[in-house]
Amino acid sequence: MPVGPEKHDVNLIEITDISFSYPDGHKALDRLSLSIASGERVAVMGPNGAGKSTLFQMLNGLLRPNAGQVVVDGLPVMGENLPSVRRKVGMVFQESDDQLFNNTVYREVAYGLANMKVPQDELDATVKWALDMVDMRDFIDKTPFNLSGGEKKRIALASVLCMKPQILVLDEPTSALDPKSSAKLVSLLTSLNHDLGITLVFATHDVDLAPMLADRVVLMEHGSIQFSGTPAQAFREKDLLHRLDLRLPHIAELAETLMNDGLLPAGDLPLNIGQAVALFKRALTACGDKEPPNVARASW
Repeated sequence: MPVGPEKHDVNLIEITDISFSYPDGHKALDRLSLSIASGERVAVMGPNGAGKSTLFQMLNGLLRPNAGQVVVDGLPVMGENLPSVRRKVGMVFQESDDQLFNNTVYREVAYGLANMKVPQDELDATVKWALDMVDMRDFIDKTPFNLSGGEKKRIALASVLCMKPQILVLDEPTSALDPKSSAKLVSLLTSLNHDLGITLVFATHDVDLAPMLADRVVLMEHGSIQFSGTPAQAFREKDLLHRLDLRLPHIAELAETLMNDGLLPAGDLPLNIGQAVALFKRALTACGDKEPPNVARASW
């Protein structure tokens, strides 16, 4: 299995040979092993039923493997370690409505700390800090149920940030968000990783999101890992992507079409706008004042 270069030295998550079957007999995970370094950003991708959500629930003990072991920051995810593990691992679910249940934003974000009997002054300061981090301080007295999808996602994230986790686990973080809200969330998650050192692990079907937010892409099928490597490496695995019902990012598809038509030189496909701009600039510089090759036969 190809594995990309490690960005960091210390593995924060160690998953060793875990398997899990649901009571109906469905095998969701099959001898899966995975290490995630401190500060890494990992996108987990694969078709529905690949085992992504089951894997995520193993990370804070919502589910326990039938075999194998999950260790977070040196703590086996079991028994008396669960309270400590759950402070280290913050979960943000795909549907924010599944996570929000208090009648004000303040109470929602403060809930975990209030249960821990944190002093009121510290609680207030932490709630305001978390809301500032997600740019939602002005909503502190509002009810979360009347907010937009993007606003709810940010409140759910703030409620997790209040616990000061080392790891954020997000299931389809941009699901049901409009492009502007998605871009804001990507920027926020990037800042949390860069500025606070929070490790990001997220599941997504959005192949355009993975190159923007991930250092590493893990491709899953039938409860096991089929590939682990950098986004550039992952999107070279075209046969595997096709089998997993995934495609190339839109910008890569455009560049591939232009390469096939002879309008761009053959080479690595760009995965984001910045890479595409650099490629187009190189192609234009090489072309100079000459007409691009095969322009007459190209399909515009």
